[in-house]
Amino acid sequence: MRLFIGVTFDAKTKENIQDIQIKLKEYAIKGRFTDKANLHLTLIFIGEVYSSSVNMIKKIMNSISFPPFQLQFNDVGSFKRQGGNICWLGVNPCSELSKIHSQLAAGLTHSRIRFDNRPYSPHLTLARSVILKKNFDKVQFSREISGFNVEVKQICLMNSERLSGKLTYTEIYTQNFRL
Repeated sequence: MRLFIGVTFDAKTKENIQDIQIKLKEYAIKGRFTDKANLHLTLIFIGEVYSSSVNMIKKIMNSISFPPFQLQFNDVGSFKRQGGNICWLGVNPCSELSKIHSQLAAGLTHSRIRFDNRPYSPHLTLARSVILKKNFDKVQFSREISGFNVEVKQICLMNSERLSGKLTYTEIYTQNFRL
């Protein structure tokens, strides 16, 4: 199983994100845009694990207790890659998100479950292998999308797999936050 823990979104939020993708496509020469069903914000990427590790990961998730909080999307950026960049939607600094990431990392480390422990840079992937037109102005585009808020009420354990050649993320477990 190839797993990650992330924040998923309701239909309205996904529509807002899709509107941004549509605007971004106008500037794209090429790119693979994230399917609406797969839109999420990764908290921690675990990677390949045996199914026997899932119960321990659920216990780690259950040990985290937060009230719901606001997350604000604010700009667009990219990670440089050969053959096309990864375009992302960024979030304002959020202490709750950082704390949740740290607690998940500590729990996974304590349980000896391997994960990607690069410095955490919260973002939502809009598209991969993107080549943008020369007239694309990231600063102007970020102003145009005008940031929007999302209430985070839960975190989800997700399985990443290819089904009939299509990348699919399936929720395995959800940890709801309490007031």
